[in-house]
Amino acid sequence: MDVKKENCKFAWERVALTNSQMNVYLDQVTNAKSSAYNTLTTLRADSSHSYEQVLEAINKIISAHPILSACIEQTENQAFLKKGNEPLIIRVDEPSQVNLHVDMDLYKGPLTYFYVFKKDNAYYVASVIHHIIFDGRSGRLLEEDFNKVINGEELTQDIEFLKAAEAEKPRQTEEYQNECFKIFDSIFKSVDEISTPFKVDDGKTGCIEINIPLSPLNVENFIKEHQIKESVFFQSVFALVYSAFTGDDKAVFSITDNGRHGLASFNSYGMYVRNIPLCINVNDTTVDEFLKSSSNNISNARKMSDVPFYMLRKRYGVDGSIIFNYMANFAGSEVSAVDVGLFTGDALGSVSGQDSISDLDCYLYKMENSYRLKVLHSDKYSDAYANSIAETFKFVCAQLLTVKNIKDLEYASEETLNFIDQFNKTDKKLRFEDVISALTYFAKETPNSICLRHKDKSFSYFQVDEITNKIALSLIELGAKENDKIAIHVPVSEWYLLCSLAILKLGAIYVPLNTKHPLVYKQKMADRVGVKFILAINDTIETSNLNGIKLLNVEDVISHKDLGRSTFEYPIYKKSDTATILFTSATTGEPKAVALTRGGYANLCTWISDYMGLKQNEAFGMYQTFTFCSHIDPMFGPLFVGAIVDIIPDEIRYDLEELNKYLGECFLKKYRKMEIVI
Repeated sequence: MDVKKENCKFAWERVALTNSQMNVYLDQVTNAKSSAYNTLTTLRADSSHSYEQVLEAINKIISAHPILSACIEQTENQAFLKKGNEPLIIRVDEPSQVNLHVDMDLYKGPLTYFYVFKKDNAYYVASVIHHIIFDGRSGRLLEEDFNKVINGEELTQDIEFLKAAEAEKPRQTEEYQNECFKIFDSIFKSVDEISTPFKVDDGKTGCIEINIPLSPLNVENFIKEHQIKESVFFQSVFALVYSAFTGDDKAVFSITDNGRHGLASFNSYGMYVRNIPLCINVNDTTVDEFLKSSSNNISNARKMSDVPFYMLRKRYGVDGSIIFNYMANFAGSEVSAVDVGLFTGDALGSVSGQDSISDLDCYLYKMENSYRLKVLHSDKYSDAYANSIAETFKFVCAQLLTVKNIKDLEYASEETLNFIDQFNKTDKKLRFEDVISALTYFAKETPNSICLRHKDKSFSYFQVDEITNKIALSLIELGAKENDKIAIHVPVSEWYLLCSLAILKLGAIYVPLNTKHPLVYKQKMADRVGVKFILAINDTIETSNLNGIKLLNVEDVISHKDLGRSTFEYPIYKKSDTATILFTSATTGEPKAVALTRGGYANLCTWISDYMGLKQNEAFGMYQTFTFCSHIDPMFGPLFVGAIVDIIPDEIRYDLEELNKYLGECFLKKYRKMEIVI
């Protein structure tokens, strides 16, 4: 390996970072994104050029562009670019020796590495340059400069980066930024929460590319008809696709702008790219109205893009995790590292998102007779997921040229439908299809194993099965039947589980009521869902008398009944049958009833017992409130593996010292393991 340094002849003083550079710098240092901001550009000299000529060309490029020798200086209040260690030129034997993930020292440099290797009688140069001094446009310019110099042309000195921060100053006043915020406020005014595509379980960093067989001429005719820019057309398509994948009619993502306007020449190296957050409303309207609305939002956002992205991020909650880049006039001028087979997708890393600057980074390139879409993704998504987004993009592009109304668009291409089918194949054989099946199985197989504990009381699986039979039979005597709504009005105790299981055995629906709520509130909720019966104990009997609802004291049942399991006939339970009705916390003013199914219980309880690694005779502490859906995990999950439901005593729930003591005693004296989820 041969390493060389080239001294930059141009002397320069430090200069303040531009907004774009500051965005990269802050993200790098606050999120520890190692090599995520390493950019790759691949250059090729044909077989007629020697290594010495390639080396000379690189040295001339370094001399012409002093920014390649820059690093960062951080003072107490500001960050600057200053001259740092010189770029390194490293000769390697093969592409695999190119370190695309080199960990660069921001404060000393170098931030520029050139790797030279020979392949198939031609020399290649892989430039790995930090994004804080180099953007996508710079990569294109580097290719042009290399071709010029290798063929004997001279380069002019590029020092425009020295003037950029000064040129930005008029746009950094508080008055100007407030004007920008007014525009962005209007764009984001209807956004309550930003939706993103669901992450997948088998996610892995990667990159996919597909061809978009769309005629640029047809697109040109279409955009003339609708009086929009070509970039707006494709950004609008992405908004439609994004909305389809999130289920939200507000597509919030970022676009990029080359950022050189008024700051530097279009032919200057540097980092000028701006991330511009967008919100595009996807409504049931005409295509023309949708495109005009999109164009207006995009135009306004671009005009006000001088405000730093880190300020917009803080104000609107946008994080740049989803980016769409439209690359016009590409026309195949790039030497693609992937296309020439120099690097594998895994090796590309930073290009395909090793440290992941964003979760989805989409690039649409305009070629000579078509377009090409590249999707880089983090490990939140898989190649299959990214490919589904790309295929949907292709599918919608073609349709948008012909349909009149947004509602006429179809989003699911055959490839997407196949992906969705595979994605939704989550069915698995459950150990038990119903909670009652789990209870009765362990009551028969391990009857003496502890099933339920509260304070100094404990109940075996046999006892729980027996007690719940008695309560269920008493309800039948009272007139209860399948699908009846039956309220449970008991304090934190073993009765939570005993009453719930009895009602589920009957094939009825349990409705938990909070004993601390006013009587009028409980009456209102019971009336709303049609409760016919209510279960109580001695301590709650006086506050359980609701109008028109039959009352059963379950403590009386246990004291006086002597009925066995053999006398109880279980109904046929269906997965779609409702197991419980719970009420929301009424943040909107009125509590809303939510129904959960028996099949959902079985699925959730199987998952939680697997996720917690719960085994037979281990315990799961129930800390949650009975009236919230979170009670399902600890109250029923243990039954699916023959484990123990431990109801945490109410008097210690908010005393951390006592709670810790209780859990320690459970672990040391009673169970092999004690789990609790708060």
